[in-house]
Amino acid sequence: MSIILVSFFSIDIMPIHNEYLLFNIHIVYSVIYVIFLDKLEPEKKRSLENISRALRYFAVNRNYGYIDRLANAYSIITLRQVVSEIMRDLRSEHDRGEPVYVPNEKEIEDLLTLAEKDMSIVKIVAARALAYPGE
Repeated sequence: MSIILVSFFSIDIMPIHNEYLLFNIHIVYSVIYVIFLDKLEPEKKRSLENISRALRYFAVNRNYGYIDRLANAYSIITLRQVVSEIMRDLRSEHDRGEPVYVPNEKEIEDLLTLAEKDMSIVKIVAARALAYPGE
């Protein structure tokens, strides 16, 4: 599954420019997402969905930097740094009155715990944020 995700992410998601491509990503992503997340506890699955929901704020505003960095994090240390920056930016946007979801501590903890076991989980979270750019 990791090989499929890496190939899928690096080739198809990076150049998102039209709705047709987004639709295709949604179909491919949904299959991968269902296979992987069906094995998770409902609470952890919800945590990942909420983090993807928060990241959609950046996708909708065409600010893909955080999503790309999250998906391309090569170690848990790098992932923690990126998550810290994402949370700081989301909190700032929320404090300015922007309608953005800010993940709670438990959701972030769930992401990091799952990523310590398998880093490909962050690619799924990032792909979901890009595949569903609106709420």
